[in-house]
Amino acid sequence: MGITRDNPYSTAYDYYGDPSKLAEYRLFVLNECSMDCKGCFYTKNKNDFNNFDGALNLAKDLVSNGYRMETCYLLPTDMFDNTDNYKLFNNKSFKDIIGLFNFVGIATTLEHGYDEKFFDILYDLYPQHTVEIQVNLSIKRLFDINYQGLIRNNITKLKAQYGERVVINLAINIGFKIADEELAVLKDMMMELSEDGIIELNFTFLYNDDISFDNKKKMLKQSMSTLTYFKDQYKSHNSYTQEFNKRSLLTKPSFVFAHDDIYCNPIVPFDEYVYVKDDVFKLEGSTYDDFITCYCNASVINSIIDKTCETCENLEYCMAKYYFAIAKKFDLGCFMNKF
Repeated sequence: MGITRDNPYSTAYDYYGDPSKLAEYRLFVLNECSMDCKGCFYTKNKNDFNNFDGALNLAKDLVSNGYRMETCYLLPTDMFDNTDNYKLFNNKSFKDIIGLFNFVGIATTLEHGYDEKFFDILYDLYPQHTVEIQVNLSIKRLFDINYQGLIRNNITKLKAQYGERVVINLAINIGFKIADEELAVLKDMMMELSEDGIIELNFTFLYNDDISFDNKKKMLKQSMSTLTYFKDQYKSHNSYTQEFNKRSLLTKPSFVFAHDDIYCNPIVPFDEYVYVKDDVFKLEGSTYDDFITCYCNASVINSIIDKTCETCENLEYCMAKYYFAIAKKFDLGCFMNKF
């Protein structure tokens, strides 16, 4: 079963065009998960963000300043693995936040299927919304033909039931070595099953305060080779010819909401948001002006790594995505290096 689209590699671009004043939310509000996915370091409880009034105010302020709200991701655990997740929809401010977006993003392994109740609740409130479903793949089971068949069958059922009201993308956790043969299987599944022609890469270890900063640095460096591999796959199959898209910290900000704090995420080319738990990326409040202040403050550390950057053809991308801030924080160096 393949994704039946004329061009399955440009869903988001077809909807919005190249990023221009879009915004996305990542709300850490889901708890409990019975899955044991390799490389998942998300905290499975105490995801207690509940300042929905503040999050709503920021969204409204962004809209009033010309932004369109693209995707609100509900994180970090499997949406269908805990029915208490649906109690979120009892909160008026939460419902109002969702109403400002066009996409609602959820994660699931699909190993136990899916729960129609979630879709019933959401579509009853917002019939025109699209659900982006990130199917988290089990690296440990990639070579199990029964596992692959299970995932394909459940994706087929989802598409048959909800059609264009859902968008399916695959996702994996990174931060560890992925073998060449595993990458090959992931590539084949991506080509067949992922509607944007990509695999979402989850830097779950960056969200875990129990992992030392030194280990986070090592894991992020390990992640870069995986990111580069899938960047090359995406470029070879995408109709867009540029090496990197125009996504930037200003034109498409991504906000993390965790423990009543709001962080803005810089971007690693190509083209993943990275959570940096540093005060320089923390908003002091929940207004558009707070975002701009954060953006300006982060500019101080977003300076070139070395003189070769001055003449590099990718300089504008690294500057706009605030990659230099990430590189300095985690000692990454140039992202073109072979990690």
